[in-house]
Amino acid sequence: MRLGVALLCLFSTVLALGCSKRSRDTASAARSPGSMAAASADQPPSSLAATVCARGCDFTQIQQALQASPPGATITVSAGTYRENLVIEKAVVLRGAGLDQTRIESAKGGPVILAATPAETAVALERLTIAGGARGGASGCIPQPEQCNNGVVLRGRVKATLSRVRLSANADNGLALRDWAEATVEDSEISRNQGGGASLGDAAKLTVRNSVVSNNPGRSIIAAGIRANDEAQLVLDAVTMSGNSWSGVWALGSARVDIRNSVIKDTTGGLDQGSGVVADQRAEVRMDNSVIENNGTDTRCLGRQWPSEGCQGVLAIGQSRVLIKDSTIRGNTDWGVALWRRQCGYTKDLSIAEVMLEGNIVIEGNMRSANYAGQVCLPSLERGALVTR
Repeated sequence: MRLGVALLCLFSTVLALGCSKRSRDTASAARSPGSMAAASADQPPSSLAATVCARGCDFTQIQQALQASPPGATITVSAGTYRENLVIEKAVVLRGAGLDQTRIESAKGGPVILAATPAETAVALERLTIAGGARGGASGCIPQPEQCNNGVVLRGRVKATLSRVRLSANADNGLALRDWAEATVEDSEISRNQGGGASLGDAAKLTVRNSVVSNNPGRSIIAAGIRANDEAQLVLDAVTMSGNSWSGVWALGSARVDIRNSVIKDTTGGLDQGSGVVADQRAEVRMDNSVIENNGTDTRCLGRQWPSEGCQGVLAIGQSRVLIKDSTIRGNTDWGVALWRRQCGYTKDLSIAEVMLEGNIVIEGNMRSANYAGQVCLPSLERGALVTR
């Protein structure tokens, strides 16, 4: 019911804004003697293909093409920088000339691209760079990402594919998904976003494949390279995550995270944060054939005299479950794998988590801080949770 009410409000707002804009445009055209001649340059295309460029194309603005094109159209955007905030409400392919050639920047506050539909709708973004505005406020963006300066926001039942796309330098997240939205990100880069690389919540699903998620600084403890909350599902396959703040991957709520053939390294941050992977609350994390290394690089991690909240390779909190299979965990500042327990150096017992290690596991060179001796801290739990080594 909560998602349904939120969607009703969201789509009512989008519809109202669209109607208001069309009313103003119609009134303006009626008052302007040259309006019919000016409009003729931006007539709806006669087929499912439209072009956008500064001169000589069907349209000069991307939003004009989106509004005029029928569902299923392919809109080709020529090289250049387009300062627009786009709203997508239909099936469409938005294709640039290359991520180093076609750039869409925010013209004002809010996401650069908001795609929101109540019914399942396919949206494809290809060969583009999507960059945001200068203002941000990550903590207020989690429940209502369309109100903040994210790169791309997906809501409702949108099913999006982002291929050869760069989401960079947005003031909040590079990508945010809510409701039942789904996205597959392939051969892409998510970098230098001030609020974190990506955030997904509610029942959203995100798959990132053959991509890089790097150097997303994150302005607060809620940030991460990728943060999955609620009932969200995240899959990382052949992904390199490096230089992100607070945590590389943070799974909480009842999120499900599957990490395959990936590397998570060099996580840094402030207030002694910097774990590679954090499983929190009731989240489940599975890692297979992956490397978690050199996390907790911030000097404040190295300077502490006890293991801190986020300087581990893998940290399990609450009632989370973690399965590590055929993977390597090495060179992390404190424990390679740890529970949030007093035995592991914490002031409180906040973990009855289950950690399972299977197959060919290499855990070496951790505890560079020399706070404790050993590689892992997986103490027996009074409540009977299963821990295998």
